[in-house]
Formats: sequence, C-alpha cells, structure tokens
Amino acid sequence: MNNFNISSCSGINPNRAAFFKPNEDYLIEDDLHYIYILLDGVTRNKINGKYPNPSPSAIVSKLFGDEVHKKLLEYINSDYFELLKNSIFHANKKIRNYNQQQNNWSFLPGTVGIISIIKDGTFYYAYNGDCSGRLIRNSNIYLFTHSQTERIHKHLHEFSSDYIRNEIVNNKKHPYCYGVFNGQPQALDLIEYGKLELQAGDKLILASDGLNPYFDSKNTAIIAETTPQHIIESTIQIESSSTTPKRSDDKAVIIINIH
Repeated sequence: MNNFNISSCSGINPNRAAFFKPNEDYLIEDDLHYIYILLDGVTRNKINGKYPNPSPSAIVSKLFGDEVHKKLLEYINSDYFELLKNSIFHANKKIRNYNQQQNNWSFLPGTVGIISIIKDGTFYYAYNGDCSGRLIRNSNIYLFTHSQTERIHKHLHEFSSDYIRNEIVNNKKHPYCYGVFNGQPQALDLIEYGKLELQAGDKLILASDGLNPYFDSKNTAIIAETTPQHIIESTIQIESSSTTPKRSDDKAVIIINIH
C-alpha cells in the first residue's frame, strides 16, 4: 500500500526527420496501479530508400509494453523485482513470437526502455538501453539510470551498423554490449534493476533519449518546475536553433509526482 498521493503526466511527440519515419516511442501511464512504462523502438534500416511503414519497431514497442502491463497486473508477488522480471520475460517472449513470423529482417526489431511500479512507498524499476530516469528531491537531481549505449557510441566508427545490431546487442561477452528487448533470451541478461525509497515532494522523470538535448542544457531548478509539453517543445527549439544540426528523434516523457 502506498502512503502517498501519486499523480503523473506525460507527453509524446514524433521525430522531425527529413524523411517519413513513424513514431516508435510508446508509454503507459497507469496512476490506478502505479505502473509506468516508457519505451523507445530501435530505429530500422530504410528499404528501397523508404522507412518501413508500419514500423516493426513501433509494433514490438506496443506489444512489449502492453504485455508487461498485463502481466504486472496478473501476478501477485511481494518480491517486486521478481514481479518485474517475470513480466519482462513474458513480454520479451511476445516480441520473439512476432519476430519469428517474419523472415526478412536484416536485424531483429526491438525496443529499449524503463519499466517501473510503485509499491509500499518504493519505486521499483528495470531498464535497458538508453532511456533515462531522474529523481528530483530537495532541489537536487539524481540520474538513477545510465546509458548502456554510451560505450558503443564512442566506437561507432569501428563497426558496421549490422555488426552492432547482430553481434554486439545483447552479447554480454562484448565490451560495448547493450540490451535490446528483441525476443532473444540474452536480452534478459542486460536488464538493470533498482529501487528508490520515496519521500513526499519527490518528482520522477522517465524520458526517451530524444529528450537528451533538454536535460543536457537545463539546471535542476528549471527541470523541477517543468511539464512534459515544455520539455518536448524546448527540445525541439534546441534542435532547431543549434548551429550544428541535431538529429531529431521521437520524444516521450512521464513525470511522476509524489505528494
């Protein structure tokens, strides 16, 4: 039982790429059961010069998110890490079943993200990939996730995109590995878990990496008072005003307020 009043708000906005690219971010904001899921589908390759539509990454993001949410509601388990683990297992299997119906992928469609649930005044979370989670408390900001793709980004020039997606993703033996929910059982080995004991006045922010330009440029006081729409609009403004053109990505954010 949660002894706090908990409320949330969210926003999602498609990319502004020069070519048509469907929105592949997906979120679930369930204030009734205190479940919050934010996902970012992995970008696909163009086929004959066009981005696939419908996007298989958008499809698996929704499949995964809906299945995790469903399983979190079905299971009764006081071990909330085990609850997260079991729900993610079934959701990843859902992606595997989808991907096995296809036979023309250069790499498996997948998604990354943060899955969380608040129980007994504690925020339990699991994540992979490069979405971010922040806690704002007493005018201080704490990043409680780290980008699993940070290492590979420093070495992108050393590998082809196909090699990264087929040989590095979900491969714990590779020094630059990172996790993607793509149906592979190995994806479960890259999940990172944690928990935060909550206090009244806390604010939690979950965001896809498309919003990194905002968080990289703002101080704690500004972030603490912001809204999802302001974060999204500010990121678009940063992208547009930069002298060095910034890649436009899908943008999704959930803000959870603890009262």
